[in-house]
Amino acid sequence: PLIRVVKTNFYQPACDDYRSLIDGVTSDSDRTFLILQYILIEAENGHSCHVLSERISHIEDLFLIFSTLKSKARSEILTSKVPKAERKAILRDADEGKIKVIFATKLADEGLDVPRLDRLFLTCPVRSSNKVTQQVGRIMRTFPGKVDARVYDFVDENIGLAVSQYRTRKKEAYADFEIEEIPYETSNF
Repeated sequence: PLIRVVKTNFYQPACDDYRSLIDGVTSDSDRTFLILQYILIEAENGHSCHVLSERISHIEDLFLIFSTLKSKARSEILTSKVPKAERKAILRDADEGKIKVIFATKLADEGLDVPRLDRLFLTCPVRSSNKVTQQVGRIMRTFPGKVDARVYDFVDENIGLAVSQYRTRKKEAYADFEIEEIPYETSNF
């Protein structure tokens, strides 16, 4: 896949541990709207999007805001709060192309098999290259009509810890892929 590294302008003083970093990035409205802008563009262009977050509250916020946009793309949410039978129905509909955006948490790290997915949105910093490699692998599966795969990795370039984690992903999980860096731009929402 093409790795699109989208720079954010998120900044929070004393953001020196993972918990405070995740607390900050998941509650920053400018960053949220930046992410949604890219999801909307890809979904409106017919792509099957997989949006991941480390926090249920963050993925719920992204899903709720996306649901209020005037998008023709159907979206659903997959968290531990969604009953198992409903999760199965969501995955079936996504596999059939009825759902264009799946908003999910770590719950989707195992057992998610929707080969038509071709866009991945990593909304939270993470260091684990094994985890990222597994997540990227989900959009690399072959599927009739699938032309390409893209990963959107939102990097908080003003936070040392986030940059360090990105460098690990770049070195270990993205080493064999083309990387395109996108500078921060103000959201159009």
